[in-house]
Amino acid sequence: MSRIVQPWPRIAFVMSQFPEMHETFIAREMTQLREKGIQYRIFSLKPCKDKIIHPESERLLLHTRYENFFFSREIWESALWFLTHRPWRLISNPGIAVRWLWKEPVGLAKTLLVYPKLLAYARQIQGWGATHIHSHWATVPTTCAYMLWRLTDIPYSFTAHAWDIFLADSMLPEKLRKSTGVLTCTSYNKKYLWESYGRELVEKVHVCYHGLDTASFDLPRRTSLERPLLFSIGRLVPQKGYMDLLEACSRLRDRGLDFECAIVGGGPLKREIEGRIRDLQLQSHVQLLGPTPQAEIKNLLSRSTVFVLPSVVAPNGDRDGIPNVILEAMAAG
Repeated sequence: MSRIVQPWPRIAFVMSQFPEMHETFIAREMTQLREKGIQYRIFSLKPCKDKIIHPESERLLLHTRYENFFFSREIWESALWFLTHRPWRLISNPGIAVRWLWKEPVGLAKTLLVYPKLLAYARQIQGWGATHIHSHWATVPTTCAYMLWRLTDIPYSFTAHAWDIFLADSMLPEKLRKSTGVLTCTSYNKKYLWESYGRELVEKVHVCYHGLDTASFDLPRRTSLERPLLFSIGRLVPQKGYMDLLEACSRLRDRGLDFECAIVGGGPLKREIEGRIRDLQLQSHVQLLGPTPQAEIKNLLSRSTVFVLPSVVAPNGDRDGIPNVILEAMAAG
């Protein structure tokens, strides 16, 4: 009997923005899939506006597709094709989004805004011969994967990471129900989904921890005994707990300890954190370095005495899973 060889899948990845500077874990996953011979294309819902693009992400730009929001010939040709061949699916998708998301106007507005470009992406995915659709983040990208499934009949799955699980999304049960499977990066996430939506839906959720090439973080140790460096990386958002870090730095200073603290990352709390640094008179101890290239982050890791990330549960319920920067700091010793 001749052996039946199953063809490798062709995966269409849907992402809110690719590349995204602080989503190095996704770039690593994409790189590994490419090295394993998996064929895929990345369909980005937004153009990349980051000033810093890590080398790993830059290599994947060749496999990334972008589309205008409204005004492109391909969008209107795709709309005409679906109007001719699948009119009900074309028209009903926005109605389904309104039905599920009317209590979440921001998510609904984002979904309706990108819907025209989804029509172009749907035709591209069909033309390329994709056999599966996978989205990163359970929010708008997965809503889009759901709509692409309805337009094309190509099955979809998604990866749920952290905030996209813990913040309200009234459509998440429907997206879980219709997907072929779900990945998440911690057992805590799976337990939370189980408690929130029941065993029946969560049976298809699989825990898949983020990987890391530890050899790339085997760095020389260059710590200073005279002025220890406390180092932290993360977006300037409530769940990272930076206000607690500043309070800790204030106490160290009051005990007469000389040290420096470097925080890498940008975000909406930048001005508030800067103000707190001034209030606590920590200007000579704490630096906000902003978004930083990976090479400089590794330099800071090699110099740091302590890596610290005092994560908390934010007032809106948002929280961290297993931050990848902790894995990187552990790999760096």
